Amino acid sequence: MVKKALITSAITIVFALALFMVYSIIEKQAAKREVQTKIQSTPVNVSLFTLDSTRFSFPVAKPVVLVLFNSTCEHCQYELSQINERIQDFNELELVFLSSEPLAAIKQATQPFKSVSNASFLKINPENVYENFGTIKFPTNIVLSEQQDELEQAVRFCEQAGFGKFFPNYHKGI
Repeated sequence: MVKKALITSAITIVFALALFMVYSIIEKQAAKREVQTKIQSTPVNVSLFTLDSTRFSFPVAKPVVLVLFNSTCEHCQYELSQINERIQDFNELELVFLSSEPLAAIKQATQPFKSVSNASFLKINPENVYENFGTIKFPTNIVLSEQQDELEQAVRFCEQAGFGKFFPNYHKGI
């Protein structure tokens, strides 16, 4: 009798865990879809400011990779160091690093990129992060381009350059 109760309990626990895992996967996919949907209309609606408080406008000449980061995040620090080590691989792209942190923290993160001409560090309001990107994980990377073929080319380049290796959460948008 006790053995039967233990087996029933074990089966119930395994079934409950399986349901929880399925629920978690569905929720994660829904969050990714939400981010992707919001990204389709971004960054035209976002107010971005450089570290000297001037308004930033996106370059039209080449595709842009938005990198949303937080300087206290270990994954973000690793990603920034990986980008810095391979900065020559990103000459065809404009790198735009976004953070909602205080300016002092953002300025400290810019130090390794001082001599890089295709990298911009910007401050974004926390409200704008949620409104335009939804609930995101740090670091998140978004490949943007006005032209669809340019976007696809940039995404292919990013995949070839190893974005999947150190840009695990990248999305594409127009």
